[in-house]
Amino acid sequence: LNNQFQTAIKYYEQGLKIAKERKNQDQETTPYLGLGAVYRLNNQFQMFQTAIKYYEQALEIAKGRKDQGHETTAYLGLGVVYRLNNQFQTAIKYYEQALEIAKGRKDQNQETKAYLGLGDANRSNNQFQTSIKYYEEALEIAKERKDQAQETTAHLGLGAVYKLNNKFQPAIKYYEQGLEIAKEKKDQAQETTAYLGLGVLYRLNNQFETAVKYYEQSLEIAKERKDQDQETTAYLGLGDAYRVNNQFQTFQTAIECYEQALEIAKERKDQYQETVAYLVLGEAYRLNNLLNNQFETAVKYYEQSLEIAKERKDQDQETTAYLGLGDAYRVNNQFQTVIKYYEQALEIAKERKDHDQETTAYLGLGDACRLNNQCDMAIKYYERALEIAKERKDQDQETMAHLGLNNKFQTAIKYYEQALQIAEERKDQDQETTAYLGLGDAYRVNNRFETAIEYYEQALEIAKERKDHDQKTTAYLNLGFVYRLNNQFQTAIECYEQALEIAKELENKHIGNIARNAIEELSRIA
Repeated sequence: LNNQFQTAIKYYEQGLKIAKERKNQDQETTPYLGLGAVYRLNNQFQMFQTAIKYYEQALEIAKGRKDQGHETTAYLGLGVVYRLNNQFQTAIKYYEQALEIAKGRKDQNQETKAYLGLGDANRSNNQFQTSIKYYEEALEIAKERKDQAQETTAHLGLGAVYKLNNKFQPAIKYYEQGLEIAKEKKDQAQETTAYLGLGVLYRLNNQFETAVKYYEQSLEIAKERKDQDQETTAYLGLGDAYRVNNQFQTFQTAIECYEQALEIAKERKDQYQETVAYLVLGEAYRLNNLLNNQFETAVKYYEQSLEIAKERKDQDQETTAYLGLGDAYRVNNQFQTVIKYYEQALEIAKERKDHDQETTAYLGLGDACRLNNQCDMAIKYYERALEIAKERKDQDQETMAHLGLNNKFQTAIKYYEQALQIAEERKDQDQETTAYLGLGDAYRVNNRFETAIEYYEQALEIAKERKDHDQKTTAYLNLGFVYRLNNQFQTAIECYEQALEIAKELENKHIGNIARNAIEELSRIA
């Protein structure tokens, strides 16, 4: 516990001692509620148990005294603790009890808090429509009461739920409305939350510079306010924005941001954010094909995140860690280990009815089986992923499933074209490039070399524009290969030389060796 928490606890315990000595149960309830809130805010599994104990003691006294105000506050506090501890059904039960009493007492302040809590719990439980309904109820009362703090909270909650449901325009609208009120009220905590939400949305929409701008604004305020929770979140967001920008220099910046987040989380003993930092560091080292021999580093970070997630009984992060381990071992061609981790992720995701992670696990299993020459199994997994993605209207995962189904060569072109269409609609240039590369592969396999070259060149053009060295190298290697098959040896050598130049610049020995060997072989033929 940091010094501020210790000071708060000391004062609440002194208040509790005096209240007990005076046998004043009303004054005894207040410090119990305060102690519950302090331990809840500390964001550790062990502290959550202590918070629950204090809230339950407050609840017992409040019920005995028929003090419905304090009883409602205790239910709301228990709702928050169980929600943060990923026990969503229990959280919902407590919020509903708080709501019932608040309505009976016509206490609109606590009624709004209960609606907001129900919105949060249902959002965390992926019940998006139910969550929206509760946030809208809260928003309506808050506007009627001219309670701008609760109005802002409702706007931010709606922004978050629309973001999770991949509806970016409504999400941006709600975050901007929340931001406007927060600025007007000079509520810097909510202002920071709005900036963080907008940062995520613009990052997901591939508008990296705008995302970075919002994250930096949130970081500046969080530092000024000495709010280490939001400071850590801002560093994690900046890391994400720099990482997905897919350039070597920004990758290094991403790692620095993640390490700063990890350092603060460890210092604060915030196990949730510590786990997140380990997960994203694992992801960064796994995804970055420009650095050599980072497999063990990625696995180390995923295993650290898995250990904490299990300890905290955080099944969402546990699933994410299993998926990350699957991805890492897949890159290292250890397919049996890969399948084991994806199956563990799939089992938890199904149990939790988390369709997003379930689809991701099916896609991962499809990839692993395809790479391991288990084509029939791969197709089964990709089709299951496609079915869920279509049902959820998740175009990103739908695209990935279409891309995976390319192993049926007669239908490969159809799937790649569908993937390309969705990627173009979403302005997702990363997946657009992947689709062009896939179309090039499909036409190359069918010996239609001129068409293959056209698609590879389109992929190369976008990769150059985005400064995506990974896809640029892939496009040059593929062009080299197809020109070689088409007996255009000199042009093939030129393409391989371009790939070699990038590989040297990035110190990528693997790609460098592929290009160098091809050049040597072609030089003997040409």
